[in-house]
Amino acid sequence: MTRVVLADDQAIIRAGLTVLLQGGDGEPITVVGEASDGAQVVGLTRRTRPDVVLMDVRMPGVGGVAATRALRADPGCAGVAVLMLTTFDTDAEVLGAMRAAADAPVPPAPDPRLTRLSHRERQVLVAVAEGGDNAEVAREMKLSPDTVRTYVSRILAKVGASSRAQLVAIAHRSGLMDRRS
Repeated sequence: MTRVVLADDQAIIRAGLTVLLQGGDGEPITVVGEASDGAQVVGLTRRTRPDVVLMDVRMPGVGGVAATRALRADPGCAGVAVLMLTTFDTDAEVLGAMRAAADAPVPPAPDPRLTRLSHRERQVLVAVAEGGDNAEVAREMKLSPDTVRTYVSRILAKVGASSRAQLVAIAHRSGLMDRRS
């Protein structure tokens, strides 16, 4: 049985997730607690020791990214998986969650779109996925910011992504960050 804590500032979202999780035919899932902000979820997780925390990125007070950092810093919560939930598709949200060491919900799988990229484009993608903005990537790779901007535009077009956040997700889901092309 998988034990889950739900963290979202909207009660209706928590209720919907509870119905979805507990109504499945697969492995039994039990919601052991709900929290409406990050401070609550940290305390609740410490008390209940769930297997998984489903954490909203944006909550009032302590947000999901800060709460994830707190959980990752707590040795007693080392075995708890944290899966981030968000309706936002911004670089800051995705990068914040990844930097806080949130867990991915699926194991890396090769993405055939990455075969369309040159070696240099893959290097730029890795630098972007590590959180670098154009100026930081340019300094790291000894390129001009305009050249990096051009590479990012080409990468977006080649993989059919519409944002840097999608590029970050593609890089991580495909295992590219593990291979460091």
